[in-house]
Amino acid sequence: MKKFLFAFGALMLLLVAAVLIAPQFINWNLYKSEITTAVRNVTGRELNIDGDIEMTVFPSLALKVSKVRLANIAGAKSKEMLQLEDVRVGVSLGALISGKLAVILTLIKPVVELEITRDGQTNWDFAQTNRLPQSNAINSEGNKEKLPVESPPFDIQLDSFRVVEGTVTYRDERTGQGRPWIFSSIKQIKNLNSEVSFDSLKGPFRLKGDARFKGLPLRFEIGTGMIDPARTAAIKAKIGLKQGSGDFTLTGNIFNLTSSPVFKGGFKGASENIATFVTRISGQEAPKISRQKMDTAAKIAISQQAISLSEWVLQFGTVRATGAADIALAGEPIGQVQLRVASFDLDGLLQENPTASSGSVETDNAEVRAIYKAGRMITEKASGRPLSFPADLDVSVNLDADVMKYRGGILRQANAKVRLAQGKIFIEQMSVLLPGSSSMGLAGTLQLSKGKPFANIRIKAQSDDLRGLLKWLKVEPSGISTSRLRRFSVDTVLQGTSENLRAQSMSAKLDNTIVQGGLTLVLGGKPAFGLSLAFDRINLDAYLPRGGILKTRQNIKSKTGNKAKGANEKISTTKSAPLSQKSATALLDKFNANIAITAKNMTFQKQLVRNFKANVSVVDGAIAVKEISVADFAGLGVALSSPPNNFDSRSPVTVNYRAELNESKRFFRFLGMARPVVLRKIGKISSTGILSGDFQKFNVNSSIKAAGGTVKMNGSIASFSTNPIFDLGVSLNVPETLALIKLVDKGYRPAKGKIGRTIVSFYAKGTPSNVTLSTIKGQVGPTTVNGSVSANLTSIIPNVSARLNFGHIDLARFKSTSGGRGRPGAYIRRDRGQKVGKGRSHLQKSKALEVAHGRWSRDRIDTSLLNSANAKFAVSIKSLNLDGLSLRDVSSDGSLKRSILKIDALNALVFGGLLSAIVTVDASSGVPALAADLNLNKAEVNQAVVALNRLRMNFGPFKFGGKIGGPVSIRNLSITAIGTSEAALVSSLTGKGRLEGTLNVSLTSGTKIGAAVAGIASIAGGLLDKGRSSLQPLTQVARTSNRLISYFGRAPNPLFGDFTINRGTVQSKNLQVVGQNAVALTAGTVNLPRWLLNTNSQIIENGQSDAALVTAAASGDIERPKIKVGGSWLRAQKQQRAKPDQKASKNSLKSSQQQQQQKLRRIQPQDILKGIFGR
Repeated sequence: MKKFLFAFGALMLLLVAAVLIAPQFINWNLYKSEITTAVRNVTGRELNIDGDIEMTVFPSLALKVSKVRLANIAGAKSKEMLQLEDVRVGVSLGALISGKLAVILTLIKPVVELEITRDGQTNWDFAQTNRLPQSNAINSEGNKEKLPVESPPFDIQLDSFRVVEGTVTYRDERTGQGRPWIFSSIKQIKNLNSEVSFDSLKGPFRLKGDARFKGLPLRFEIGTGMIDPARTAAIKAKIGLKQGSGDFTLTGNIFNLTSSPVFKGGFKGASENIATFVTRISGQEAPKISRQKMDTAAKIAISQQAISLSEWVLQFGTVRATGAADIALAGEPIGQVQLRVASFDLDGLLQENPTASSGSVETDNAEVRAIYKAGRMITEKASGRPLSFPADLDVSVNLDADVMKYRGGILRQANAKVRLAQGKIFIEQMSVLLPGSSSMGLAGTLQLSKGKPFANIRIKAQSDDLRGLLKWLKVEPSGISTSRLRRFSVDTVLQGTSENLRAQSMSAKLDNTIVQGGLTLVLGGKPAFGLSLAFDRINLDAYLPRGGILKTRQNIKSKTGNKAKGANEKISTTKSAPLSQKSATALLDKFNANIAITAKNMTFQKQLVRNFKANVSVVDGAIAVKEISVADFAGLGVALSSPPNNFDSRSPVTVNYRAELNESKRFFRFLGMARPVVLRKIGKISSTGILSGDFQKFNVNSSIKAAGGTVKMNGSIASFSTNPIFDLGVSLNVPETLALIKLVDKGYRPAKGKIGRTIVSFYAKGTPSNVTLSTIKGQVGPTTVNGSVSANLTSIIPNVSARLNFGHIDLARFKSTSGGRGRPGAYIRRDRGQKVGKGRSHLQKSKALEVAHGRWSRDRIDTSLLNSANAKFAVSIKSLNLDGLSLRDVSSDGSLKRSILKIDALNALVFGGLLSAIVTVDASSGVPALAADLNLNKAEVNQAVVALNRLRMNFGPFKFGGKIGGPVSIRNLSITAIGTSEAALVSSLTGKGRLEGTLNVSLTSGTKIGAAVAGIASIAGGLLDKGRSSLQPLTQVARTSNRLISYFGRAPNPLFGDFTINRGTVQSKNLQVVGQNAVALTAGTVNLPRWLLNTNSQIIENGQSDAALVTAAASGDIERPKIKVGGSWLRAQKQQRAKPDQKASKNSLKSSQQQQQQKLRRIQPQDILKGIFGR
């Protein structure tokens, strides 16, 4: 028995060894032709085996075929339909021993090309080549013989079908319609690893594996029941990402497998974190709101013609939506999706903390590699074809939300109707009702251009309670009037890509303001934007915080007034300025921009602003101002422009400006300042120029035009942001000086016509608080001027120092034809501000009121100049003409302090003599007070009284002439006066002085002839004894004249006397001229305020003190006095005329003598003295 067992075992081992070893010695490549022929007979395609055919035993019995290629149909893109690296056909030994042939088929690295050609052929259709020849078919049916059927010796079954690293490509080259949208273009499945197992060829089937589709790593499991064409087949499919984060399950049954298969069942999907799912699919960071759990379920029906979802429920976080979807697959796919949300708490979604995967999330997408770690996404884009929307797909989506809670407010009737068609997304309607009686809607298209979304969307929004809308958005501005921010509407078209977006044709309305314009955003590379806005009218005051600018002004003033604090502020400002400048420069370098804003009418600070324009561009940190202008703002018009300027500390900046001050009254009222008096008359002021430099120093080249003149400035201003330091050359050019004088006196009219041009130039150097005007040169009319002026303006009252030199000044050229003077001989009453002495009677007071002659101006003297500054000055004048009074070599040094003007030294040559004076004008009390001490040394009297150069004395038909000259001095003249007008000053004039000098009298030839005529008359009288009495008066006048000439006309005559001034009245009691053997005495008063004189003069011969030879009394107007002449010479004449003429005859000679006497009576005594005075 044992031997039998050993023998049987040995035999079995030999048989097994033969089975295992024998195939190794068979050359299986000899069967290639049989194999390829068999395949060609079955498929009609050529099969090429480029590799070897091998039989393996370990680890399993299998047949291996390498490098296999199956040809494609004619007209296909690829030559081969199938390429295989290896094909393994294995057999299970265990099943073989039990009488079953279990085959395991493995395809290694298969490349399958599924294609529909342009003529509609499918390369996987082997029906035509798989039919038997027609003759055989007829014979078989004709004979109707039943061939014997032999059953196989083994029960053959396909145990499993495996694919390793396979690739399946689908192409549809057809034109036109009729293609399922899923395979509308080239689709490819890569890295397919799967295993199909089944119990029999009729099922159940089990498919499990993974693959990559569109770069997405997918995993799938598919199971079916028994497949019977006559019965319903159950199916269950589950698909998801390889790394998890989302699964979708399809369960149901397939009906009509042989005719028109239809699947009906249920669809479920779930994701613990939809953000992770989206990130793994797209490679882009998903919005934070998508970090929610998602569940979806629906009843689904799929056929060759349509896909339908019903009773669809979508749960996203706490949001639940219901709806349905239908997709028609026949022809061009057309779909409709509807979802409705009853209540949507967006705040709840944003506040939730959804589950997020810890660590990193990686996608194997070869096109987009992304790493999502701790909320950050880093993407690495690979090259590929640009994305595009399917052109042959038509899907409409309708989303509705009845109520949505967001930011604590309620949004109602949210609706979105979107359609994907023609390769575009058509936004047919998106609308929502917002809080604050507001709404927003948009419509348009969205398409992919070169892989990037391109939008063309119209947006409309309106609000009937804008303030309520802003309050809901948590951006409600404070301090704005409640009457504003009530209504708002906007209508614009949004067009472009995410990198180049334009909001064009924008039309908006804010309350009553209409705005039109557009916006362009360029986000590729350095961000850039273009903004264009046009306002028809806007009240900025109504939209600015109440009192904001005013408070800013007050803060500035308070800081300026606080000196101690100001010093600290200066230090901090100096330190912080570079930081703010640096940050501003860095900010400008981050973007490029073009901004254009216009406003036809704008209200700012209660001022109407007309035609505001701003056109500014920012390029690489440089600002170019094409135009910033305003036609009128508070009476001021301004226009600015500049080339590109970098605002760092080293780059120069250039600004061109133009300004016009048309209404200074409005401008200074806006500034809250009193308008200077000169600006009230100056009229329009305009200025143009160029400012260039950096933040440390600016160069100025400007021109200012006003009052017909031009001021030009050329220089620099440094440290203008803290304490400006300027160094400027300034020139003034006025074609007619009269225009400047009229700024002070509008009614001024020069008596001698035009004055002439004013041309002045100087250098201004210093700071606004301490300035020096040096190298002053120029001329005012015919007068030249040079010198320098400096001013310290740190205190309230500035301190000025001036040194000026003038050439020839002719005040007669500046004399006005109207100066407020009255009619000659007119009187005015004293100003109310002038008090009358207490000790005078009522009559004296009333007389004192009538003191001012019309020649004295009663206009109030403007002392504001004396109150406006403290000064030290030195002034020299080559010559000064004071309306007939000529001064030469005038020099004065003095000071002005606390409204008190002191001239410490005034020197001048006048009438050939030297005038020296010390003058004080005190205006500190508001009423000017004058005090002066004067001395005039050796002035030529004939220069002071020009009429003395040609003196005429008329005695009827006889004429006598002469000249009076000589030096005259005024010693120790001290005067004081007080008053608010010229008349008041003259009326209050008081003082005293002494007159000294020498008078030289010389006779002309005419005087000597007159004396000779008088002598001839005397001789004639002696010869004609009868007519002697008639010639006696003429002889007496001649004799008296000769005596006066002998007294005062042959030698120097000393002149001296004292005088006092009281209330404007000059009085002298001892004025005398000492001649040879006679003296002329004068006593009397000259009332300057009333312009009246009252004097008595007499000539006394030596030794005749009891009887004056000649007396003269003058009274009345100083310019037209009444003169009465008397004296001893006149009494002697009367005595001779009183003696009776006893021998007078009654003949014709008597009548002739009477006529001669009548002629002599016409020569009045006062006429003689009038002749002396030139009258």
